[in-house]
Amino acid sequence: MAPYYQGQAVTITFQGSLPEAIGGIFFSTDLTGNPIPNAVVTIKLVSGDTFTYSDTSNWDDFTGFISDSPIRSMSLQTDYFATMDHLYVGNPVPLPASVLLGVFAVGWAGRKLRKFV
Repeated sequence: MAPYYQGQAVTITFQGSLPEAIGGIFFSTDLTGNPIPNAVVTIKLVSGDTFTYSDTSNWDDFTGFISDSPIRSMSLQTDYFATMDHLYVGNPVPLPASVLLGVFAVGWAGRKLRKFV
């Protein structure tokens, strides 16, 4: 494994079924693993989308992204050591579809119950 240096970006490349949503806790640490307060964290997707913020929480704010196209890779960079925890990847279910699915399921269950009554 190659050495990892302060300020170096951490890159994650996805294979197989590519996600369209990524979430996790992204923050900056010192050499001993202690969170750096108010460190600037930059997250870049291979599509060119970039999100930069100051991590005022020190290590416990969940951040998520939804892309219009599959995400092949992402990189995380800070001035110190880029750190991530609770990384989630997947595909979002559009809200209208999930609401319609719920309405359909309730209606279907109601019809089945009426047959037994």
